Amino acid sequence: AQFGAGALGYSENGTVVPMAGFDSIHYRMVNDGSAAKEVEFIISGAKLGHESYDLTWRVTHYAGNRYLRHDLQISRGGHHLAYVMNATGARKESGSGHVGWARVSCFGSANLNSGAGGALGLGILASGRVVNGFVKNPQDVIGIEFDGSARKITFYTVAAWDQEPQGLRSVDDFTKAIDQLAECLNAPVTSRNFDLSFETGV
Repeated sequence: AQFGAGALGYSENGTVVPMAGFDSIHYRMVNDGSAAKEVEFIISGAKLGHESYDLTWRVTHYAGNRYLRHDLQISRGGHHLAYVMNATGARKESGSGHVGWARVSCFGSANLNSGAGGALGLGILASGRVVNGFVKNPQDVIGIEFDGSARKITFYTVAAWDQEPQGLRSVDDFTKAIDQLAECLNAPVTSRNFDLSFETGV
């Protein structure tokens, strides 16, 4: 089974298979700004197991960040939807717990191409309210299985290569980056108005 860098699939009891085709797919650029890039895929008749669903999948990348935000809308429940990423490193899984976010990640051999080595960190972060469990099979992917009754799902993917100039050099650093994202999502920045005094000179 080939999933590429990251893909939607059908998962049952921790075993995932790729989406078995679709009737049509439409792609559009929603936003191509300097602060964020946002694209949308409208997938009609996505084959998940023996059933077909319509999916709207919006992916946003915020400039300067290591993560992508994924917003999914599914036409109906009972979908057994999962998101998986190819992963060669050891998995690290964490249930939602007190932070409310389920996390799965790996940090290991990059295998980007024959001339590039180093370690690649990949992670998926999703609200515990929409997570049914983790993908266990096949062994060379990490993934999250979503609750079949969820119709709107938001999750995040994180990636880091230790050969980048500002790369994360260890599994601990990468895990910390995922934890920091979860903390930021739990406590979003609140904007406040401050009185500013200006001194003007002639």
